[in-house]
Amino acid sequence: MKITHQLSVQLSKKLFIANSGLVLHLLENTLVSEAMAAKLKPLLIYSMNIEGVPGRFVYFSAIDAPLPILDFLELAWSENNKEGIPDVLKVSKDFNEQFPWLSNFIYQFGIELIVADGKDRSFTANQRAAHGVADEYHYFNSPRDLDHNIRSIPNIEEMNKPIPFQDGWKFPLSGSISYMVDLAISDYKKLNKNFLKITNSFEQIYEEFPKNHDWLLKQQKGIPTRPVNIIENDIKRSLGIISYKEFIDNELEDENNILYGSDLVRKLMKCWPQSLSFVAKRIGVKTKDFEWYLTGKKGLDETSFYRLCEYIQMRESHEFYYEDGSPFYELSGNYLLHARDKLAHIDSIFDELTGGGDYSYKVEVQPDNGKSDPNFRILLFGSYSDFHIIVFNRSSPAVTLINEKTNSSNNKESVVIPIKMYLKVLRLFGDASSGNCNPSNIEVSMLDLFKEIQTIVD
Repeated sequence: MKITHQLSVQLSKKLFIANSGLVLHLLENTLVSEAMAAKLKPLLIYSMNIEGVPGRFVYFSAIDAPLPILDFLELAWSENNKEGIPDVLKVSKDFNEQFPWLSNFIYQFGIELIVADGKDRSFTANQRAAHGVADEYHYFNSPRDLDHNIRSIPNIEEMNKPIPFQDGWKFPLSGSISYMVDLAISDYKKLNKNFLKITNSFEQIYEEFPKNHDWLLKQQKGIPTRPVNIIENDIKRSLGIISYKEFIDNELEDENNILYGSDLVRKLMKCWPQSLSFVAKRIGVKTKDFEWYLTGKKGLDETSFYRLCEYIQMRESHEFYYEDGSPFYELSGNYLLHARDKLAHIDSIFDELTGGGDYSYKVEVQPDNGKSDPNFRILLFGSYSDFHIIVFNRSSPAVTLINEKTNSSNNKESVVIPIKMYLKVLRLFGDASSGNCNPSNIEVSMLDLFKEIQTIVD
């Protein structure tokens, strides 16, 4: 069995160093440019992961005083930390370009270097997992009182202490995971290990860490930055200057960073017949800014948010609120949507529009000329004036939603309508897709159709 380790160095997304030397844990993923604007220093996460086994060795360093890679290898592969050297070492393409000497260096210890590509899921997953482990180290190295409040915040030296019941390398505790994973860890630990012993001096290049950090910042390019007051608010929370409730209250008061309803709007946009760029232009923002709102990374300003609410017919609920007191938003229009491909997308918005499956009818409409539409299938669903249309690409996997047995009180799963009315639905769909009508407000155009459908199914 060949042992493969995966080596990476990344910028932490949530851990940053204050001027005091304390390592602060922010709640949101934060860009280096945002952190530096708030007078925080970036933190580097060094990670060595075991491929196929959930074990890893991590180390933390300030970006302006980085640990040389050779020193990290000594720490990870020394006899003190017990896991030894691998047969194979995997690194990313960017890492390999920054440390071109690495291949020749590890070759003398019998280690083969492999450059992982973007299709290597294990490598990518372990890079993501390193951020979670970093958060865990911060948690365990932050002493707490009986009420679970943090008594003190760790510095970098304290961050590099092993967490409880671990000896440097971190493995899940026995019994906390599946039997098969437990067995894989046990088998790995029984393997004979060779350890790294560096007795010779090496060229200075081995001790150098690249002064240019562009390779670390690649993933952050093009992401819009948030106002510095948002980061400063999170810093105050992490230092215990303000409570979590005060932090949330301050966030809610920020009229230029409104994130309300972003999850709901994201679901709707997956089936919206118009492009994101069209909607963004309609509400007066750049497409990129709208995309960041949808992913919860950056909010809209107050004017744009209320334009969005008006355009897609989204309103604040008068009945429901989240636990932290923030408002709950819901859809209130009559929608014409487009199910392009994935069933999960249309399934999700169908549940939203029906309150989890509360509807009086759900029927496929077909023209009375006896010919099936070669391109589309059309589903009508709702109850009384609360009705909606979904146009499906005929070849799409999403048509499974049409084929599923209905939960409505009537037994009809399809109805035949006059060809003229069927073509009217298609024309409306064309107008909505091209931006000539609002897909959230089809009540006036389709009320006669739904009245007829309601009569048939009743």
